[in-house]
Amino acid sequence: MTWKQIPGVAARFLVCGVLLAGVCLLLPATEPAERPLVYHERRGSIVETQTYTLTREGEGFRVVLLRRTPDGRERRDECLLDGDLATLSWTFRDTRGPSELSASRQGERILLEGRFEGQPVKRSLKIDGQPWRQLFSIDFAAEAAKGVDSFGFWSVGTEGPGKLRAAEFRARSLGEEELSWNGAWVATVRYRIALKGFRSMFWHGDYWFRRADGRYLKYDGGGGFFSGRVTKELVSE
Repeated sequence: MTWKQIPGVAARFLVCGVLLAGVCLLLPATEPAERPLVYHERRGSIVETQTYTLTREGEGFRVVLLRRTPDGRERRDECLLDGDLATLSWTFRDTRGPSELSASRQGERILLEGRFEGQPVKRSLKIDGQPWRQLFSIDFAAEAAKGVDSFGFWSVGTEGPGKLRAAEFRARSLGEEELSWNGAWVATVRYRIALKGFRSMFWHGDYWFRRADGRYLKYDGGGGFFSGRVTKELVSE
């Protein structure tokens, strides 16, 4: 999953395609690998290839997500993260529309401007003191590796009713599980992430992170109204 970008947030509250769900991030104090990670996201018969590249930048990280579908659509997300993996700034480009957005956090506001679906955009989105997690899963690697029970965050939508709005999400641990992945059983931590409060009826999804290092391995979601099933899995690291 930018909340789509939830990688697979199929409740139309997709973020960066859920967005940016899944780069090789460990604990912030650990130097992550910089080689690309490749995921396949499936929505019905459509398979989208998502490639993530992460590099160190100052005390934080720069993450680029490139998403391509068989019909030729291409989307590119780029986020600058701080040392705690919270989003500081984000750019989004989509060949369909076309769209080209840039956003940055200023205190308890996200300032968003550019063009979206061919129309000019300039907005100030109100949030609170919780982190902005635009990448929607790679941002959670530290919490997963530490086994944090629950946490909250904000993300900006790029599709459906939530597009160009900031939405608040909650994540809670469902415990440890052995996951069949890449021909072997892997120890993971499973989290359920949902829109906060009653909005959780519109979407929730489950994410699996490798317990050893917090790397995002799998997504399965679409629970709730108005949402079809979406799955996502790491295929190359």
